[in-house]
Amino acid sequence: MNRLKNTYAAFPPFIHWDSSLMSRTEISDNDVFLRLNIRLQMLEHRLLLERLAYKQGLLDGQSMVNCAREMLELTVLIWVQRDRFVEHHQDYDVGLHSHRLLVSLTPPSGCSCAGVSHPPGCSASSSSNK
Repeated sequence: MNRLKNTYAAFPPFIHWDSSLMSRTEISDNDVFLRLNIRLQMLEHRLLLERLAYKQGLLDGQSMVNCAREMLELTVLIWVQRDRFVEHHQDYDVGLHSHRLLVSLTPPSGCSCAGVSHPPGCSASSSSNK
């Protein structure tokens, strides 16, 4: 996980994602969209590694849920701001290419649902007794 975080941190600052970019007018919509997608791609790789580490018992699962939550937030942001990213409608508009949006949402949605229903640190027996 640290290697992935360090790799992303080593990227040039002009491609890092920051939520304040949405309100900055000096950065083009295309640049914002590209930064969003780079962050989403990094999170997709991180989520895969988080899931594998969780299955091996190396992590408690909270970081996986946090990663999934961020992926959901960014994907929903793209959908809500779709008019701003008009050049990229072919990727996220309803139709044949809506699969990219679904592919971005499906794994983190499952992790988020699992994280809510079975929070890390809670055993299945203790949650069923409540």
